[in-house]
Amino acid sequence: MAVAVALVANISIVVATMSGSYLQIDMHMAYFAGLAVIGALFDWRVIAGATVATALHHILLNFLIPSAIYPGGTDLGRVSLHAVILLVEAGCPHLARDQGAGHVRSGLGGKHRGPRGAGACRAAQPPGGRTA
Repeated sequence: MAVAVALVANISIVVATMSGSYLQIDMHMAYFAGLAVIGALFDWRVIAGATVATALHHILLNFLIPSAIYPGGTDLGRVSLHAVILLVEAGCPHLARDQGAGHVRSGLGGKHRGPRGAGACRAAQPPGGRTA
């Protein structure tokens, strides 16, 4: 959780330092890239923590120091759009895990969480259990 929130904080610092630059708004893509990296952990608590940290940062600064997040100042419509995209992205690792994508272990006790059960990973291997 600490690493995820620290990543969001670092991205926030980069976005704020870009204040006054035409690239400031483009640097927001780093939040989505950061959340994608965090999503690879497949731990909903960490993903939720990073999502909440990002959302709180944007909502608070939108009203307190708008130039730290958006060129030209406050933009509630943009905050809302980013929030919707953030929520969609935050939900994707959960959906992928529930579908058994790549037979990833969830980190919740190390058990396979796919819909076909733990035997599905073994069933996909050729006879003898060897893979190429």
